[in-house]
Amino acid sequence: MNRVDKAIQFITLAAICALYVYLEKQHQQKEAYLQHIDSVLIKTDSLLIQAQKQIDSTNAAIAEIGEYL
Repeated sequence: MNRVDKAIQFITLAAICALYVYLEKQHQQKEAYLQHIDSVLIKTDSLLIQAQKQIDSTNAAIAEIGEYL
């Protein structure tokens, strides 16, 4: 194997390593983004539950007022 072939192999290996590092970083960023989305969905669900409780309470109050009218 001559020097040119060795150089080509080295450059190819370096490119593969760089691509691997890049893809790994992208994967980590994707995981962090998915965790953030999950957190937002949990908070949104909690807010929707609170809103539904408020709606139920308001409806009960309206029904109670309606009884007096």
